Amino acid sequence: MRGEELQIVDEVVYLGQQITMKSSRSGEIQRRISAGWIAFAKYRKILKSNIPICLKRKIYHGCIEPVITYGSQVWALNKRLVSKLRTTQRSMERAIIGVTKRDHLTNKKVRELSGTNDIISTIKKLKWSWAGHIARMKDNRWTQRTMEWIPIGQKRERARPMTRWDDEIIKFMGVTWIRKAQDRKLWKIHGEAFVQQWTDHG
Repeated sequence: MRGEELQIVDEVVYLGQQITMKSSRSGEIQRRISAGWIAFAKYRKILKSNIPICLKRKIYHGCIEPVITYGSQVWALNKRLVSKLRTTQRSMERAIIGVTKRDHLTNKKVRELSGTNDIISTIKKLKWSWAGHIARMKDNRWTQRTMEWIPIGQKRERARPMTRWDDEIIKFMGVTWIRKAQDRKLWKIHGEAFVQQWTDHG
């Protein structure tokens, strides 16, 4: 609106994604986890009923997992956030198969019974696909420019720097990953190996 005073804030939610100038990424991850539990609650009666696990799995993958992983293509996850996401998934898996921690089932057994995909593998698969898409852009749009943007007057702290979005891709493919991504077929093959290193079977 014209004449409306704009408020200066550190973060804002735009298109369902939290945009922040803070260094912490945990806020957006927690938002997605909370949204995932809200989605889970909507289907709780079905997911905790006696219908076959295969049908519950379809509901989880189609209606709950996408809520948690929305916007995950641009996440840079550290070990703590990876653990948080997997803990959330395991809690949902236990509810789906009808067990609790008191049943003392191993994470591997819970995964075998639920048959769900590891959520971190799903996130990494989405990220790899998005990285290839960005690398092949030719029109210098903001999506690509922000990936290479360095704030004026800003320097990385002397302490151990936070993981940047493309650090894991560079580690896996080298600094020339953008050039390598031009070959779609080769990029897809490398993507399978990239995701596999993150796969947790329980």
